[in-house]
Amino acid sequence: MPNRALYSFIIVNWNGRCLLESCLDSIYQQTYDKYEIILVDNASHDDSVAFVRANYPDVKVICLSENKGFAGGNCAGLPYASGDVIALLNTDAYLLPDWIVQMEQALGTDEKVGICASRLIVPETGLIDSAGDAFTTAFTCTKEGEFEDPQKFLENRYVTSVCAAAAVYRRKMIDDVGFFDEDFFLILEDSDLCIRAHFCGWRCLYVADAIAYHKVSATIGELSDTSVFYFSRNIEFLWLKNIPLTSMVRYFHIRIIYHFMAFFYFCILKNKWRPYLNGKLFFLKNFLKILKKRKIPKKNMGENMQAFHKELMPFRKFIFSKLHYFYR
Repeated sequence: MPNRALYSFIIVNWNGRCLLESCLDSIYQQTYDKYEIILVDNASHDDSVAFVRANYPDVKVICLSENKGFAGGNCAGLPYASGDVIALLNTDAYLLPDWIVQMEQALGTDEKVGICASRLIVPETGLIDSAGDAFTTAFTCTKEGEFEDPQKFLENRYVTSVCAAAAVYRRKMIDDVGFFDEDFFLILEDSDLCIRAHFCGWRCLYVADAIAYHKVSATIGELSDTSVFYFSRNIEFLWLKNIPLTSMVRYFHIRIIYHFMAFFYFCILKNKWRPYLNGKLFFLKNFLKILKKRKIPKKNMGENMQAFHKELMPFRKFIFSKLHYFYR
């Protein structure tokens, strides 16, 4: 098959030595053999780089002098990637052997598909981590199918966002839209890229048979101060940078309701008021900087925005899904 695409894997590592073996081995076990691997090390303090160089000599290792986060790390690796398709894989994730084959087949079904999502499963529980992501009418992003039985999500479908823990990005889409915004550092940089892709006419596809296992937040910690800060800050970055004014007005009341709920959850229930409020304060201090990045494409905007609105998750559904998790 001479026209098979080259897949360039970019793996961003930060002190992830204990996770690298399962991650890298899952790539080498792929039934599709046309790929390359780029490991970007975010100034780790462990022996990650030495381990990879000793045990995986054909991996391109890019060592950064400072931690640039998930967004900056992937951007640093992109110039070294030669592939037609960019595949991103977290160090805390690993793939089933036919993952690339499934992604390649999915990309071949529609040339306007620019991003493909995996069926992400939590190995400890066997439940879904993400079956594609969704934007709500508050313009927040949430995981589809989280904590549910993987057998409920066996069909491919278009989604509004994708978790970059194990995902592929068509090079043509990146050339058209750009890649991650380094100012996000980590968290929601993947959603920011997805929404920009949508507004430029590209689509995101959930690929049910492209299965990856994800040890959720194994690097930064679930509900750590770091994750809360960047979530609190970046949810505002994403909104200000990308959402058209008409949509801001249309759904502003829902956005306000969401903020009350988020404040109650993070600050009252979880006692994370300091990182949560620091994230909001950082956003306010950088309001003008983010505003200058606001470049909403005008070409086919009405058509693309109408399609995007149809795919937004109703806020009621988002609330019920969270309540189902809390009371399950």
